[in-house]
Amino acid sequence: MSDDRPDQQQPRTLSPATASEDRLGSPSRRSIVLAGAWSVPAIALATATPAHAASDSATITVSFADSAPRAPGSSLADGTATVRSGSGVPLPNETVVLTVSGPASFGPPGTTTITVTTDAAGQATAAGLTAGTTNGTVTLTATVTGAGTATATISVLHQGVLHQEAAVRFPAATGAFTALASNSTSNNRYGVAGVTSAGEVWSYYSGTNTVRRVATGVDPSIAPAIALRGNSNDSFTHYVKGGVALNDNGSPLFPGVPGPFTHLTATSTADNLYCVVAVTSAGAVWRYFYGNTSSSVAQVASDADPTIPPVSAIRSVSKDSSQVFVTRDGVLHSRSTADATPFPTTARFVGASATSTLANHYAFVAVTSTGEVWRLGYRSSAPTLIDRVATGADPTVTPVVGIRSDANDHVPVWVGTDGRAYSTWSSTPVFPAATGRFTHLAADAEAHNRFAVVGVTTTGEVWRWHYGGNNSRTDDYTRVLTGADPAIAPGVGLRDDSNDSVAFSVTGASA
Repeated sequence: MSDDRPDQQQPRTLSPATASEDRLGSPSRRSIVLAGAWSVPAIALATATPAHAASDSATITVSFADSAPRAPGSSLADGTATVRSGSGVPLPNETVVLTVSGPASFGPPGTTTITVTTDAAGQATAAGLTAGTTNGTVTLTATVTGAGTATATISVLHQGVLHQEAAVRFPAATGAFTALASNSTSNNRYGVAGVTSAGEVWSYYSGTNTVRRVATGVDPSIAPAIALRGNSNDSFTHYVKGGVALNDNGSPLFPGVPGPFTHLTATSTADNLYCVVAVTSAGAVWRYFYGNTSSSVAQVASDADPTIPPVSAIRSVSKDSSQVFVTRDGVLHSRSTADATPFPTTARFVGASATSTLANHYAFVAVTSTGEVWRLGYRSSAPTLIDRVATGADPTVTPVVGIRSDANDHVPVWVGTDGRAYSTWSSTPVFPAATGRFTHLAADAEAHNRFAVVGVTTTGEVWRWHYGGNNSRTDDYTRVLTGADPAIAPGVGLRDDSNDSVAFSVTGASA
Protein backbone atom coordinates (compact mmCIF):
# COMPACT_ATOMS: atom_id res chain seq x y z
CA MET A 1 0.00 0.00 0.00
CA SER A 2 1.36 3.35 -1.02
CA ASP A 3 1.77 6.17 1.52
CA ASP A 4 -0.12 9.30 0.45
CA ARG A 5 1.58 11.45 3.18
CA PRO A 6 4.81 12.49 1.41
CA ASP A 7 5.29 15.59 3.61
CA GLN A 8 5.89 13.42 6.69
CA GLN A 9 8.72 11.61 4.93
CA GLN A 10 10.31 14.37 2.90
CA PRO A 11 12.06 16.30 5.69
CA ARG A 12 14.32 13.32 6.28
CA THR A 13 15.81 13.60 2.73
CA LEU A 14 15.48 17.17 1.55
CA SER A 15 18.44 19.45 1.92
CA PRO A 16 17.86 22.84 3.50
CA ALA A 17 18.20 24.47 0.06
CA THR A 18 15.63 22.34 -1.75
CA ALA A 19 13.31 22.43 1.24
CA SER A 20 13.29 26.18 1.52
CA GLU A 21 13.51 27.63 -2.01
CA ASP A 22 11.60 27.29 -5.31
CA ARG A 23 13.08 28.10 -8.68
CA LEU A 24 12.44 31.80 -8.23
CA GLY A 25 14.38 31.81 -4.93
CA SER A 26 11.26 32.40 -2.76
CA PRO A 27 10.11 30.16 0.08
CA SER A 28 7.71 27.47 -1.07
CA ARG A 29 4.45 26.53 0.67
CA ARG A 30 6.10 23.24 1.64
CA SER A 31 9.08 25.00 3.25
CA ILE A 32 6.76 27.16 5.39
CA VAL A 33 4.94 24.07 6.63
CA LEU A 34 8.24 22.34 7.36
CA ALA A 35 9.60 25.32 9.25
CA GLY A 36 6.48 25.37 11.36
CA ALA A 37 6.74 21.64 12.03
CA TRP A 38 10.25 22.02 13.42
CA SER A 39 9.71 25.27 15.35
CA VAL A 40 6.60 24.38 17.37
CA PRO A 41 8.34 21.81 19.62
CA ALA A 42 11.09 24.35 20.35
CA ILE A 43 8.50 26.85 21.55
CA ALA A 44 6.85 24.19 23.74
CA LEU A 45 10.19 23.39 25.38
CA ALA A 46 10.75 27.07 26.16
CA THR A 47 7.41 27.48 27.96
CA ALA A 48 8.00 24.34 30.01
CA THR A 49 10.82 26.13 31.91
CA PRO A 50 9.47 29.44 33.30
CA ALA A 51 11.71 32.31 32.33
CA HIS A 52 11.18 34.21 35.60
CA ALA A 53 12.17 31.25 37.78
CA ALA A 54 15.48 31.07 35.98
CA SER A 55 16.11 34.74 36.62
CA ASP A 56 18.69 35.56 39.27
CA SER A 57 16.44 38.36 40.53
CA ALA A 58 13.60 36.04 41.59
CA THR A 59 13.26 35.49 45.35
CA ILE A 60 11.77 32.81 47.59
CA THR A 61 10.73 33.05 51.24
CA VAL A 62 9.37 30.48 53.70
CA SER A 63 7.34 31.04 56.84
CA PHE A 64 4.80 29.51 59.22
CA ALA A 65 1.60 31.49 59.72
CA ASP A 66 1.77 30.75 63.46
CA SER A 67 5.30 30.88 64.87
CA ALA A 68 4.35 29.45 68.30
CA PRO A 69 5.69 25.97 69.16
CA ARG A 70 3.38 23.10 68.25
CA ALA A 71 2.26 20.02 70.08
CA PRO A 72 3.46 16.61 68.83
CA GLY A 73 1.15 15.26 66.14
CA SER A 74 -0.26 18.68 65.26
CA SER A 75 -0.54 20.12 61.75
CA LEU A 76 2.31 22.17 60.29
CA ALA A 77 0.52 22.69 56.98
CA ASP A 78 0.58 26.46 57.47
CA GLY A 79 4.19 26.37 56.30
CA THR A 80 4.25 28.32 53.03
CA ALA A 81 6.84 29.17 50.38
CA THR A 82 6.32 32.35 48.36
CA VAL A 83 8.05 33.07 45.04
CA ARG A 84 8.29 36.62 43.71
CA SER A 85 9.95 38.39 40.83
CA GLY A 86 12.74 40.86 41.41
CA SER A 87 10.14 43.63 41.50
CA GLY A 88 8.08 41.79 44.13
CA VAL A 89 5.34 40.41 41.88
CA PRO A 90 4.05 36.93 42.95
CA LEU A 91 4.98 34.28 40.39
CA PRO A 92 2.39 31.54 39.72
CA ASN A 93 3.06 28.10 38.22
CA GLU A 94 6.54 27.80 39.68
CA THR A 95 7.79 24.38 40.72
CA VAL A 96 8.83 24.35 44.39
CA VAL A 97 10.54 21.44 46.11
CA LEU A 98 9.71 21.37 49.84
CA THR A 99 11.95 19.35 52.15
CA VAL A 100 11.54 18.88 55.89
CA SER A 101 13.99 17.80 58.57
CA GLY A 102 13.46 17.23 62.28
CA PRO A 103 10.41 15.66 63.98
CA ALA A 104 7.93 16.05 61.10
CA SER A 105 6.94 14.50 57.79
CA PHE A 106 4.57 14.97 54.86
CA GLY A 107 1.70 12.53 55.34
CA PRO A 108 3.06 9.06 56.16
CA PRO A 109 6.11 9.07 58.48
CA GLY A 110 9.32 9.10 56.48
CA THR A 111 8.06 11.28 53.62
CA THR A 112 10.37 14.26 53.76
CA THR A 113 10.07 15.81 50.27
CA ILE A 114 7.16 16.94 48.10
CA THR A 115 6.92 19.00 44.91
CA VAL A 116 4.32 21.76 44.76
CA THR A 117 3.31 24.35 42.12
CA THR A 118 2.75 27.94 43.23
CA ASP A 119 -0.76 29.33 42.98
CA ALA A 120 -1.88 32.71 41.66
CA ALA A 121 -0.43 34.37 44.79
CA GLY A 122 2.96 32.77 44.14
CA GLN A 123 2.53 30.47 47.14
CA ALA A 124 3.18 26.77 47.65
CA THR A 125 1.86 25.28 50.89
CA ALA A 126 3.28 22.37 52.87
CA ALA A 127 0.18 20.23 52.49
CA GLY A 128 0.10 17.28 54.86
CA LEU A 129 3.09 18.39 56.94
CA THR A 130 2.59 16.99 60.45
CA ALA A 131 4.66 17.20 63.63
CA GLY A 132 6.15 13.96 64.93
CA THR A 133 5.85 12.47 68.39
CA THR A 134 9.08 13.83 69.89
CA ASN A 135 10.33 17.28 70.88
CA GLY A 136 12.66 19.08 68.51
CA THR A 137 13.10 21.74 65.84
CA VAL A 138 11.46 21.32 62.44
CA THR A 139 13.19 22.95 59.46
CA LEU A 140 11.20 23.49 56.26
CA THR A 141 13.34 24.18 53.17
CA ALA A 142 11.98 25.39 49.81
CA THR A 143 13.99 25.22 46.59
CA VAL A 144 13.16 26.86 43.25
CA THR A 145 15.44 26.67 40.23
CA GLY A 146 16.86 30.11 39.61
CA ALA A 147 15.57 31.54 42.89
CA GLY A 148 17.69 29.47 45.27
CA THR A 149 16.53 28.12 48.65
CA ALA A 150 14.94 29.47 51.82
CA THR A 151 14.19 27.92 55.22
CA ALA A 152 11.91 28.40 58.22
CA THR A 153 11.99 26.66 61.59
CA ILE A 154 9.40 25.87 64.25
CA SER A 155 9.59 24.00 67.55
CA VAL A 156 7.67 20.87 68.44
CA LEU A 157 7.06 20.68 72.18
CA HIS A 158 4.97 18.39 74.33
CA GLN A 159 2.33 20.27 76.27
CA GLY A 160 3.03 20.52 79.96
CA VAL A 161 6.81 20.07 79.69
CA LEU A 162 8.85 21.87 82.36
CA HIS A 163 11.71 23.78 80.79
CA GLN A 164 14.88 25.34 82.11
CA GLU A 165 15.37 28.06 79.52
CA ALA A 166 14.82 26.10 76.27
CA ALA A 167 15.95 22.71 77.63
CA VAL A 168 13.61 20.02 78.98
CA ARG A 169 14.29 19.61 82.70
CA PHE A 170 12.39 16.39 83.58
CA PRO A 171 12.11 14.23 80.43
CA ALA A 172 11.10 11.08 82.36
CA ALA A 173 8.09 12.70 84.06
CA THR A 174 4.63 11.21 83.53
CA GLY A 175 1.78 13.59 82.76
CA ALA A 176 1.81 17.32 82.07
CA PHE A 177 3.30 19.69 84.62
CA THR A 178 0.61 21.79 86.25
CA ALA A 179 2.67 23.98 88.62
CA LEU A 180 6.28 24.74 89.57
CA ALA A 181 8.31 26.49 92.26
CA SER A 182 11.93 27.66 92.36
CA ASN A 183 14.44 28.96 94.89
CA SER A 184 18.04 30.20 95.09
CA THR A 185 20.77 30.45 97.69
CA SER A 186 24.48 31.28 97.75
CA ASN A 187 27.37 29.63 95.89
CA ASN A 188 25.61 29.32 92.51
CA ARG A 189 22.96 27.01 93.95
CA TYR A 190 19.34 26.97 92.88
CA GLY A 191 16.50 24.48 92.61
CA VAL A 192 13.18 23.89 90.88
CA ALA A 193 10.32 21.52 91.67
CA GLY A 194 7.15 20.72 89.75
CA VAL A 195 4.04 18.58 90.02
CA THR A 196 2.38 16.77 87.11
CA SER A 197 -1.21 15.92 86.25
CA ALA A 198 -0.33 12.32 87.14
CA GLY A 199 0.55 13.39 90.68
CA GLU A 200 4.34 13.07 90.36
CA VAL A 201 6.63 15.59 92.07
CA TRP A 202 10.05 16.11 90.50
CA SER A 203 12.92 18.28 91.69
CA TYR A 204 16.27 19.49 90.41
CA TYR A 205 19.07 20.91 92.57
CA SER A 206 22.03 22.55 90.84
CA GLY A 207 24.43 22.18 93.79
CA THR A 208 24.69 18.45 93.19
CA ASN A 209 23.17 18.44 89.66
CA THR A 210 20.56 16.00 90.94
CA VAL A 211 17.19 15.15 89.36
CA ARG A 212 14.73 13.20 91.53
CA ARG A 213 11.18 11.97 91.41
CA VAL A 214 10.29 12.92 94.97
CA ALA A 215 6.74 11.58 95.31
CA THR A 216 3.68 10.16 93.56
CA GLY A 217 -0.03 10.49 94.29
CA VAL A 218 0.33 14.21 95.01
CA ASP A 219 -2.40 16.82 94.53
CA PRO A 220 -1.59 18.27 91.06
CA SER A 221 -3.50 21.50 91.74
CA ILE A 222 -1.10 22.66 94.48
CA ALA A 223 2.40 23.85 93.61
CA PRO A 224 5.21 22.19 95.58
CA ALA A 225 7.84 24.21 97.47
CA ILE A 226 11.59 23.67 97.32
CA ALA A 227 13.90 24.77 100.14
CA LEU A 228 17.72 24.92 99.88
CA ARG A 229 20.56 24.61 102.37
CA GLY A 230 23.49 26.23 100.60
CA ASN A 231 26.19 25.41 103.17
CA SER A 232 25.09 21.78 103.44
CA ASN A 233 24.63 21.67 99.66
CA ASP A 234 21.25 19.93 99.66
CA SER A 235 17.58 20.63 99.04
CA PHE A 236 14.17 19.60 100.38
CA THR A 237 10.95 19.46 98.38
CA HIS A 238 7.61 19.84 100.17
CA TYR A 239 4.19 19.06 98.73
CA VAL A 240 0.55 18.36 99.57
CA LYS A 241 -0.76 14.80 99.38
CA GLY A 242 -4.22 13.87 100.58
CA GLY A 243 -4.56 17.37 102.00
CA VAL A 244 -1.49 16.95 104.25
CA ALA A 245 1.66 19.06 103.86
CA LEU A 246 4.60 16.66 103.70
CA ASN A 247 8.37 16.77 103.98
CA ASP A 248 10.77 15.52 101.36
CA ASN A 249 10.78 12.07 103.01
CA GLY A 250 6.98 11.80 103.17
CA SER A 251 6.59 12.69 106.86
CA PRO A 252 4.15 15.45 107.95
CA LEU A 253 5.63 18.94 107.82
CA PHE A 254 3.15 20.09 110.50
CA PRO A 255 2.38 16.99 112.61
CA GLY A 256 -1.13 16.82 113.96
CA VAL A 257 -2.40 19.83 112.02
CA PRO A 258 -5.75 19.10 110.36
CA GLY A 259 -5.89 20.02 106.70
CA PRO A 260 -6.51 20.20 103.99
CA PHE A 261 -3.70 22.57 103.03
CA THR A 262 -4.38 24.73 99.98
CA HIS A 263 -1.02 26.48 99.39
CA LEU A 264 2.59 26.27 100.51
CA THR A 265 5.67 28.32 99.59
CA ALA A 266 9.32 28.38 100.62
CA THR A 267 12.23 30.80 100.72
CA SER A 268 15.95 30.26 101.38
CA THR A 269 18.98 32.37 102.09
CA ALA A 270 22.60 31.91 103.12
CA ASP A 271 23.85 30.05 106.23
CA ASN A 272 21.48 27.10 105.71
CA LEU A 273 18.37 29.13 106.56
CA TYR A 274 15.00 28.41 105.01
CA CYS A 275 11.30 28.75 105.79
CA VAL A 276 8.17 26.98 104.54
CA VAL A 277 4.76 28.55 105.12
CA ALA A 278 1.35 27.02 104.33
CA VAL A 279 -2.35 27.80 104.72
CA THR A 280 -5.29 25.46 105.30
CA SER A 281 -8.80 25.67 103.89
CA ALA A 282 -9.90 26.90 107.34
CA GLY A 283 -7.47 29.85 107.13
CA ALA A 284 -4.79 28.58 109.52
CA VAL A 285 -1.27 29.73 108.57
CA TRP A 286 1.62 27.54 109.72
CA ARG A 287 5.34 28.00 109.27
CA TYR A 288 8.35 25.73 109.50
CA PHE A 289 11.66 27.54 110.05
CA TYR A 290 15.05 25.88 109.78
CA GLY A 291 17.83 27.87 111.43
CA ASN A 292 20.98 25.93 110.49
CA THR A 293 21.22 23.87 113.69
CA SER A 294 17.61 23.89 114.88
CA SER A 295 14.07 24.06 113.55
CA SER A 296 10.68 25.19 114.82
CA VAL A 297 7.02 24.87 113.87
CA ALA A 298 4.41 27.48 114.77
CA GLN A 299 0.93 28.64 113.84
CA VAL A 300 0.99 32.32 112.95
CA ALA A 301 -2.64 32.99 111.99
CA SER A 302 -6.12 31.51 111.96
CA ASP A 303 -8.03 33.97 109.79
CA ALA A 304 -6.14 33.95 106.46
CA ASP A 305 -7.74 33.82 103.04
CA PRO A 306 -7.06 30.21 101.93
CA THR A 307 -7.16 31.17 98.22
CA ILE A 308 -4.12 33.50 98.48
CA PRO A 309 -0.69 31.86 98.98
CA PRO A 310 1.16 33.11 102.07
CA VAL A 311 4.88 33.94 101.75
CA SER A 312 7.89 34.26 104.05
CA ALA A 313 10.87 36.56 104.41
CA ILE A 314 14.07 35.59 106.25
CA ARG A 315 16.38 37.74 108.37
CA SER A 316 19.64 35.85 107.98
CA VAL A 317 21.63 37.57 110.75
CA SER A 318 18.81 37.38 113.27
CA LYS A 319 18.00 33.83 112.12
CA ASP A 320 14.26 34.35 112.12
CA SER A 321 11.46 34.89 109.63
CA SER A 322 8.35 36.94 108.97
CA GLN A 323 5.21 35.60 107.34
CA VAL A 324 3.08 37.70 105.01
CA PHE A 325 -0.54 36.77 104.29
CA VAL A 326 -3.95 38.27 103.54
CA THR A 327 -6.85 37.78 105.93
CA ARG A 328 -10.36 36.92 104.86
CA ASP A 329 -11.35 40.59 105.12
CA GLY A 330 -8.57 41.61 102.69
CA VAL A 331 -6.10 43.04 105.21
CA LEU A 332 -2.43 42.27 104.62
CA HIS A 333 -0.47 41.13 107.67
CA SER A 334 3.24 40.75 108.35
CA ARG A 335 4.01 38.63 111.38
CA SER A 336 7.17 37.53 113.12
CA THR A 337 6.62 37.70 116.89
CA ALA A 338 4.02 40.45 116.73
CA ASP A 339 1.05 41.29 114.52
CA ALA A 340 1.33 44.20 112.14
CA THR A 341 -0.73 45.75 109.34
CA PRO A 342 1.98 47.86 107.70
CA PHE A 343 0.21 49.51 104.77
CA PRO A 344 -1.98 52.58 105.37
CA THR A 345 -4.74 51.80 102.88
CA THR A 346 -8.33 50.68 103.17
CA ALA A 347 -8.27 48.82 99.85
CA ARG A 348 -8.57 45.04 99.85
CA PHE A 349 -5.31 43.14 99.20
CA VAL A 350 -5.46 40.27 96.73
CA GLY A 351 -1.84 39.07 96.44
CA ALA A 352 1.67 39.43 97.89
CA SER A 353 5.21 38.17 97.32
CA ALA A 354 8.51 38.41 99.23
CA THR A 355 12.25 38.22 98.52
CA SER A 356 15.10 37.70 101.00
CA THR A 357 18.85 38.09 100.74
CA LEU A 358 21.85 38.60 103.02
CA ALA A 359 22.38 40.82 106.08
CA ASN A 360 18.80 40.74 107.40
CA HIS A 361 17.64 42.26 104.13
CA TYR A 362 14.20 41.43 102.77
CA ALA A 363 11.28 43.07 101.01
CA PHE A 364 7.73 42.26 100.10
CA VAL A 365 5.19 43.81 97.76
CA ALA A 366 1.42 43.50 97.55
CA VAL A 367 -1.39 44.56 95.23
CA THR A 368 -4.92 45.63 96.06
CA SER A 369 -8.17 45.01 94.21
CA THR A 370 -8.05 48.67 93.14
CA GLY A 371 -4.60 48.33 91.57
CA GLU A 372 -2.43 49.88 94.29
CA VAL A 373 1.06 48.37 94.67
CA TRP A 374 2.69 48.72 98.10
CA ARG A 375 6.25 47.94 99.15
CA LEU A 376 7.91 47.16 102.47
CA GLY A 377 11.71 47.06 102.56
CA TYR A 378 13.58 45.95 105.67
CA ARG A 379 17.23 46.09 106.63
CA SER A 380 18.49 46.11 110.21
CA SER A 381 20.93 48.96 109.57
CA ALA A 382 18.33 51.26 107.97
CA PRO A 383 14.78 52.42 108.65
CA THR A 384 11.99 50.21 107.33
CA LEU A 385 10.70 51.56 104.03
CA ILE A 386 6.92 51.54 103.48
CA ASP A 387 5.46 53.23 100.43
CA ARG A 388 2.92 52.98 97.64
CA VAL A 389 4.90 52.55 94.44
CA ALA A 390 2.14 52.37 91.82
CA THR A 391 -1.53 52.76 91.06
CA GLY A 392 -3.40 51.36 88.09
CA ALA A 393 -1.79 47.92 88.36
CA ASP A 394 -3.49 44.74 87.16
CA PRO A 395 -4.78 43.18 90.40
CA THR A 396 -4.91 39.69 88.87
CA VAL A 397 -1.09 39.54 88.64
CA THR A 398 0.86 39.42 91.90
CA PRO A 399 3.80 41.88 91.84
CA VAL A 400 7.35 40.83 92.73
CA VAL A 401 10.42 42.57 94.12
CA GLY A 402 14.15 42.45 93.42
CA ILE A 403 16.72 43.44 96.04
CA ARG A 404 20.10 45.11 95.66
CA SER A 405 21.48 44.13 99.05
CA ASP A 406 24.71 46.15 98.91
CA ALA A 407 22.85 49.27 97.75
CA ASN A 408 19.99 48.78 100.25
CA ASP A 409 17.55 49.15 97.37
CA HIS A 410 14.30 47.31 96.55
CA VAL A 411 12.91 47.15 93.01
CA PRO A 412 9.20 46.24 92.75
CA VAL A 413 7.91 44.97 89.40
CA TRP A 414 4.21 44.85 88.56
CA VAL A 415 1.88 44.57 85.58
CA GLY A 416 -0.06 47.63 84.47
CA THR A 417 -3.60 47.74 83.14
CA ASP A 418 -2.07 47.66 79.65
CA GLY A 419 -0.60 44.23 80.39
CA ARG A 420 3.03 45.38 80.37
CA ALA A 421 5.56 44.90 83.16
CA TYR A 422 6.85 48.02 84.94
CA SER A 423 9.37 48.73 87.71
CA THR A 424 10.19 51.60 90.05
CA TRP A 425 13.33 52.27 88.02
CA SER A 426 11.60 53.56 84.91
CA SER A 427 8.26 54.67 83.50
CA THR A 428 8.90 52.60 80.37
CA PRO A 429 8.06 48.87 80.23
CA VAL A 430 10.63 46.42 81.56
CA PHE A 431 10.22 44.26 78.44
CA PRO A 432 9.24 46.63 75.62
CA ALA A 433 9.53 43.97 72.90
CA ALA A 434 7.19 41.49 74.61
CA THR A 435 3.91 40.61 72.89
CA GLY A 436 0.66 39.91 74.69
CA ARG A 437 -0.22 40.66 78.31
CA PHE A 438 1.89 39.44 81.22
CA THR A 439 -0.07 36.94 83.29
CA HIS A 440 2.51 35.93 85.94
CA LEU A 441 5.78 37.25 87.37
CA ALA A 442 8.47 35.68 89.58
CA ALA A 443 11.65 37.06 91.16
CA ASP A 444 14.60 36.14 93.36
CA ALA A 445 17.67 37.92 94.73
CA GLU A 446 21.10 36.97 96.01
CA ALA A 447 24.32 38.58 97.19
CA HIS A 448 26.32 41.28 95.38
CA ASN A 449 23.29 43.39 94.34
CA ARG A 450 22.04 40.70 91.96
CA PHE A 451 18.44 39.83 91.24
CA ALA A 452 16.31 38.44 88.43
CA VAL A 453 12.69 38.80 87.31
CA VAL A 454 10.83 36.55 84.86
CA GLY A 455 7.37 36.82 83.35
CA VAL A 456 5.09 34.93 80.96
CA THR A 457 2.64 36.50 78.51
CA THR A 458 -0.68 35.50 77.00
CA THR A 459 1.18 34.75 73.76
CA GLY A 460 3.43 32.24 75.55
CA GLU A 461 6.59 34.34 75.65
CA VAL A 462 8.88 33.98 78.68
CA TRP A 463 11.07 37.01 79.39
CA ARG A 464 13.90 37.33 81.91
CA TRP A 465 15.52 40.42 83.39
CA HIS A 466 18.86 39.69 85.06
CA TYR A 467 20.42 42.54 87.02
CA GLY A 468 24.14 41.92 87.39
CA GLY A 469 25.04 44.30 90.18
CA ASN A 470 26.56 47.77 90.39
CA ASN A 471 24.84 50.01 87.84
CA SER A 472 24.16 47.38 85.15
CA ARG A 473 20.45 48.10 84.98
CA THR A 474 20.26 46.90 81.39
CA ASP A 475 22.46 43.89 82.02
CA ASP A 476 20.19 41.31 80.42
CA TYR A 477 16.65 41.51 79.04
CA THR A 478 16.04 38.26 77.17
CA ARG A 479 13.14 36.33 75.67
CA VAL A 480 14.13 32.83 76.72
CA LEU A 481 11.20 30.75 75.40
CA THR A 482 8.06 30.87 73.30
CA GLY A 483 5.14 28.47 73.56
CA ALA A 484 4.85 28.63 77.36
CA ASP A 485 1.56 28.09 79.14
CA PRO A 486 0.42 31.56 80.28
CA ALA A 487 -1.71 30.03 83.05
CA ILE A 488 1.31 28.57 84.91
CA ALA A 489 3.59 30.91 86.86
CA PRO A 490 7.27 30.72 85.83
CA GLY A 491 10.26 30.57 88.17
CA VAL A 492 13.86 31.77 88.27
CA GLY A 493 17.14 30.47 89.64
CA LEU A 494 20.13 32.74 90.39
CA ARG A 495 23.79 31.83 90.16
CA ASP A 496 25.38 34.66 92.13
CA ASP A 497 29.02 33.65 91.62
CA SER A 498 28.52 33.30 87.85
CA ASN A 499 26.38 36.45 87.78
CA ASP A 500 23.64 34.91 85.68
CA SER A 501 20.21 33.35 86.05
CA VAL A 502 17.93 30.73 84.49
CA ALA A 503 14.19 30.83 83.87
CA PHE A 504 11.75 27.95 84.39
CA SER A 505 8.42 27.59 82.63
CA VAL A 506 5.90 25.02 81.41
CA THR A 507 5.07 24.74 77.72
CA GLY A 508 1.53 24.95 76.46
CA ALA A 509 2.08 24.33 72.74
CA SER A 510 -0.81 25.01 70.37
CA ALA A 511 -2.32 21.99 68.66
